[in-house]
Amino acid sequence: MKTILIFLVVLAVVSAKPTSNKDKRGLLNLGYGYHGGYLDLGHSTHTHTTITKKIGVPVAAPYPVHVDNPVPVPYAVKVAVPVDRPYPVHVPAPYPVPVDKPVPVVVEKHVPYPVAQPVGVPVVQKVPVPVLAPYAVPVINKVPVVVHEPVVTKYHTW
Repeated sequence: MKTILIFLVVLAVVSAKPTSNKDKRGLLNLGYGYHGGYLDLGHSTHTHTTITKKIGVPVAAPYPVHVDNPVPVPYAVKVAVPVDRPYPVHVPAPYPVPVDKPVPVVVEKHVPYPVAQPVGVPVVQKVPVPVLAPYAVPVINKVPVVVHEPVVTKYHTW
């Protein structure tokens, strides 16, 4: 019995080869988690395939058949709803409110009339600004230009 047990242990040690699995491991094939932290689920593509099958029924020529798969799309459905018209609506009307204790209120009424005393507010006065007369300015031209009249500016340009 001991020899069989020793034989089985030796056989297990010899047959147990180390497997070298070098594939990346992780959840959802994300690698080791240091590549930006995004989930790459791939790109979805839509393909159309035409399936042909030989049938024992004679047909003049094969032709494509359109298969309509309706997609549910919401749309407005007009439904007749009975409405009573005119519909009575209560509108509150203004009503008098009794005041238990009357309080005098002073209302100022502004009446325009001339004031006999001077007003202590500064008033902006227009100040005359001197405007200089136009004068001739010499223009230096490196290209000879024939000038029949001198160039005159009317105002300062600074």
